[in-house]
Amino acid sequence: NYPDYGTSSQNITDVWVYANDVSVGCFELPAHIPILAKGSTKLTFSPGIKVNGMAATRATYPFYSNVSYQCNLSPDSAIRINPVFSFSSSSVVTFNEDFESAGIIFQKTAGSDTTIEATNRPGEVFLNTQDPTEVSNYSGVINLDAVQDTFEIENISAYSLPVNGTYTFLEFNYKTTTPVVVGLKSYYSSKTVIEPLIVLNPTTAWKKIYVNYTTAVSGNYNATNFRIYFSGVLRTGATSDKVLFDNIKLIHASTSKK
Repeated sequence: NYPDYGTSSQNITDVWVYANDVSVGCFELPAHIPILAKGSTKLTFSPGIKVNGMAATRATYPFYSNVSYQCNLSPDSAIRINPVFSFSSSSVVTFNEDFESAGIIFQKTAGSDTTIEATNRPGEVFLNTQDPTEVSNYSGVINLDAVQDTFEIENISAYSLPVNGTYTFLEFNYKTTTPVVVGLKSYYSSKTVIEPLIVLNPTTAWKKIYVNYTTAVSGNYNATNFRIYFSGVLRTGATSDKVLFDNIKLIHASTSKK
């Protein structure tokens, strides 16, 4: 449902499986899954991700609904299941920047030499190969050179976000030639707390990542509002660098906002 949730681009790497509501385990996709039950069996699947892009932090993605199938299982046989997941109606999108509309919801900060712009140049636009019907005419680009060698961008608007451990994730597609810091700014009446959360490593191909903001947001439960930020610098010895983004989406579980 693109109007509500944006791109269908995903990086679901695992599936958590339950047989008649009993856990079978977590399996990296694609998977052959051994099920000891036989006869009519309810199989339930939860999609799994690498939180913050790290293989050591695999977890279920909290914003998709589980999918269940009633299957007739028999020993020494196999059935093929291709589950299709959808966003849960309880998931709330705070913002979704796909660079397809006029204006961009990010701005450069006072300490930044340059900003993010929309680009439609061939080779710079993200294309969702998982869904060729999805239209993508523009992506976001930040160009660095010897004169403009530092960038930091943040949301133009500050947002109220839920605390008390409510799941909050930032997900996006990216491609970059230089490391990029992804972080959170928490605003209080008398101070601003700036927290870098992860660093994106350079990549020659577009990647999808899910960044967990839950602990950082809840740890600043007295903050009045928040901004997301990205920052980076020109690599030592390089004459230019390019950072590309698309489908930057901040999403959280439904709850009363602070």
